[in-house]
Amino acid sequence: MDAKEQKAKGNAAFKAGDYATAVGHYSSAILSDRSDPTLPLNRAAAYLRLGKNEDAERDCTTVLSLPSGKDNVKALFRRGQARVALGLTKDAETDLREALRLEPQNDAVKAELDKLKSATTQAPSRKPHRRRVPITIVDDKPPPPPPAATQTVTKPQPVSQPSPKPRDPLETREINGKRVGGGIFRYQPTKAQDAAPDLSKKPSATIDVSSRLPPQNPPTLYDFTRTWNNLKSVEERWDLLTDLPPQSLSTTFRTSLGPQLLISVLTTFISILFNCTPSAKARILEYLRAFPSVPRFDFVIMFLTEKEQRLVEDVWKAYHTTPGKGDAAHWKA
Repeated sequence: MDAKEQKAKGNAAFKAGDYATAVGHYSSAILSDRSDPTLPLNRAAAYLRLGKNEDAERDCTTVLSLPSGKDNVKALFRRGQARVALGLTKDAETDLREALRLEPQNDAVKAELDKLKSATTQAPSRKPHRRRVPITIVDDKPPPPPPAATQTVTKPQPVSQPSPKPRDPLETREINGKRVGGGIFRYQPTKAQDAAPDLSKKPSATIDVSSRLPPQNPPTLYDFTRTWNNLKSVEERWDLLTDLPPQSLSTTFRTSLGPQLLISVLTTFISILFNCTPSAKARILEYLRAFPSVPRFDFVIMFLTEKEQRLVEDVWKAYHTTPGKGDAAHWKA
């Protein structure tokens, strides 16, 4: 299999949220073609998602050392992000300022640089260090019982059991026999009722901003995605989405927003825009403005297919603009 095929498989795995598999395909592609800067650049993006910041930094440095990768803004930007995570704030600032010099209008670089400035004013930069954690191997065999003559019978005392620890919505768990995690459960449906609902039909009634009171606590990422995938109509999905205030998108999705969920939300928006009140249309615009605040949103946009990019354009047409301009500045791949 050549580098192009391995790269395509890596892109598909990345889009599906399977970043470890994406790293494997990109690595195979790099072995076949070490001159293509997009291969280590894409692998760096996958490493960032996995929290392997040292590997991401190394791959970005490789890109910048290639003749065709010199002055690559994405490589500078991602290496800056990796170095921020590693605590190398001065080096990160150097990368981000160079990226901004090459592309003065790059809003993603500006936002990352502003975030770095804010962080450095609150805490001094320090070089990270590796912690060595001692591991004790425990023998599974129970200790032998004491001699019968010396055994004493004691009445067992009731032991209070601690409350079960609430499950983190981002931890790995088993669903339908498959290990999934990262907040977005990407298992393949095995039953007809598990299939995605048909959202191509227009709503039966005019959609408005729900008059019901929003919940005191917005749904967790796990609860939101599980319920979203089970809903069968545009109206139901819209009601669920309005339980999630636009300003809470970044803290709810964190780094777990994937292309599949984003496109599913945009498809719902398209269906609603056919028949909605001005207040609902204004609320959709609030969500569109808030999505770019979700971490790694630029990576999600970068991996959209051409068909999905056209869907993004169709949504923004309702607001008389196109991706890359105005409120849609961060939506251009």
